[in-house]
Amino acid sequence: MKKLIKKILKESVDNRIIDVLIKLKLTHYNEIYDFLREAGYERNEIKEIYSSYFESISGLELTPFNWMDYHYSPDQLEVIETDYRVDNDDSIYYKKNGITIMQDDLSIDFFWFDFMKIWSPLEDIFDLDYDGVHKVLRKWLTKNMGKEWHSIDQTELS
Repeated sequence: MKKLIKKILKESVDNRIIDVLIKLKLTHYNEIYDFLREAGYERNEIKEIYSSYFESISGLELTPFNWMDYHYSPDQLEVIETDYRVDNDDSIYYKKNGITIMQDDLSIDFFWFDFMKIWSPLEDIFDLDYDGVHKVLRKWLTKNMGKEWHSIDQTELS
């Protein structure tokens, strides 16, 4: 009975925290993580709260592909194509809310993801190592962008 009461109280508190996150309009994982760490939550508690938060705002189970689709589906992105003759840059930039989050470097067939906005949250939320993030993003790119790249990696784009 004691365990049940503790579980109910924890779920009630977690639901209130999710309401606070929504009211504060904290949407990016890093913002939510920092806010909850400041409030005294441990990493595993934050991940649990974030999972519930994601499911409540998206209606989706928290998986790497659902996370990418929800936050960065191609229909949410502004596409900026450069002209090498003018810009000395042969790339396609993908922006969300005016911030560059992905770059397709056409000259070397290399696709870059912003470290803080995409790569790092995937590592942290889903406990993925470098290779795990790489595999997820390669599959996501193929599904959403319709081609395969020679290589993908992370960098600071914004």
